[in-house]
This record gives sequence, C-alpha cells and structure tokens, in this order.
Amino acid sequence: MTYAQTINGALRRVPAWPLYILGVLPGVWFFYLGLTGGLGPEPIKALEQELGRLPCSCSLSCWRSLRCETTRRLT
Repeated sequence: MTYAQTINGALRRVPAWPLYILGVLPGVWFFYLGLTGGLGPEPIKALEQELGRLPCSCSLSCWRSLRCETTRRLT
C-alpha cells in the first residue's frame, strides 16, 4: 500500500464533527482578540479583514489541493 493510500485510509475513519469545531475556532479567536484589545486601535475593521481573509485562504487551499489531485490523476 502506498503512502497516500495509508493516509487516505486513516482520514476516512475521522468523524466530521471535529472539522466543524476546527472551522469555528479561528473566528472565535479573532473575536476574543477584538474584545481584549489584541486587534489594534480599530478592532472592528481588523476583525472584518481577518474574517474576510480566512475564507479566502481556505478557498485557495482547497482549490490548490483539487488542482493537484486532478493533475495527479491525469499523469
């Protein structure tokens, strides 16, 4: 069995609910930073920017992984 098949087999056994919790944690962390003054002098603007960057970076990483998967299947 190849390395990729070993990883895929292990990840199939992971339930989905921890991924939802991990997805919420960055938003909660940035909200906490906004409440405690960790986002600078304009916390609302910084919170909006950080919460806007987060989906963009997640979408970009998903797009990259899908692109690599498609390229791997074609070769």
